[in-house]
Amino acid sequence: MLESSTVTLKTAQSLWSANQLAVMHGLDLPTWVNPAPAFTAALPSSAQTAALENISASIAPINSTPIVPIAPINNLTQLAHAASVCQACALGRSGQRLASSGLSSTSTTLPRIEYLFVLDPTQAHPLVLSLDEQRLMTAMLASKGVDWSQADTTPLLKCARSKNHAIDAFSQEIHACNQFLLHHIALTQPKTIVAMGELAAQALLGIEDSLSLLSSEAHEYEGISLVVMPHPAQILAQPALKAQVWQTMHLV
Repeated sequence: MLESSTVTLKTAQSLWSANQLAVMHGLDLPTWVNPAPAFTAALPSSAQTAALENISASIAPINSTPIVPIAPINNLTQLAHAASVCQACALGRSGQRLASSGLSSTSTTLPRIEYLFVLDPTQAHPLVLSLDEQRLMTAMLASKGVDWSQADTTPLLKCARSKNHAIDAFSQEIHACNQFLLHHIALTQPKTIVAMGELAAQALLGIEDSLSLLSSEAHEYEGISLVVMPHPAQILAQPALKAQVWQTMHLV
């Protein structure tokens, strides 16, 4: 439950705690944030605050390029805005269309969801599920007694990319987007995370094992149960995979 206190986010000094500013100054990181209209948002609960405050510490530089943590986020609409102005990698600076959460909630009482599906960026629909793909997942969740409204999807990579823009599980683009995934998890507190596709699974788990091997057992990500399955597009193209996915979904 979120408290009724409010805070107006206007300056870098109001966005970061004294400790956070000290750490960022010590690392010679800028504390400038992209300008946006001032808004008033409810403060998160103590549990959400603790989770959100741990996010900045988990973001490390890669290839000598520092990733500047985004401002505190209280709902999914603010998270989508932060992603829309991100320029932490070449894709973000290219101005490609960015994705937003399926929930897109401005609610101050975000529900805890059952499943968070993380979409593989190498698939035909890397940002959102197609209607047929969503219908497939709705049916699979229904078989477990879970309604689609109790799930959410989020793309591993927030920017659209051209086919010529190669990435792998350890690309800087994936690393830069990790902060948004961590915020999404902190806000929705899913009981289970589902990596949909080999690259998504490799990126979340930090290993390069095959999809078939990764999908054969349950894993953990940030202390949350994680399972791996093919992207729904692959399942629709190869219906024989449904039996494997059924077993995977029942690992947790």
